[in-house]
Amino acid sequence: HPEKCCGGCCIACHISTCKGVTYMPFYFHDPHTKDVIGGEYDDPSTPQIRKLWAGLAMECCTTADNFAITFPPGVDGIRKAGLLGLTFLLDFAVFEKKRDNDS
Repeated sequence: HPEKCCGGCCIACHISTCKGVTYMPFYFHDPHTKDVIGGEYDDPSTPQIRKLWAGLAMECCTTADNFAITFPPGVDGIRKAGLLGLTFLLDFAVFEKKRDNDS
């Protein structure tokens, strides 16, 4: 199921079910080399945090956000907890702040 990305948003369409998933990926980068950790930008198995589109009714009528995390291979429970905390930080710093400025 190929993914198409444009302007930081990606769409993965499943032809067999005629359903699609729209998301905004946030990749992990090496601080020294700036390379993506664990894969490539277009690979769905690359470790990342995704902000998922929840549908028009959910996005326009609530402040709820949906995220999915793809963990790097071989990561332990402590690192997974840290990445979960990073997801909350990302939500508060990027998406909640934007909503406060809009209102």
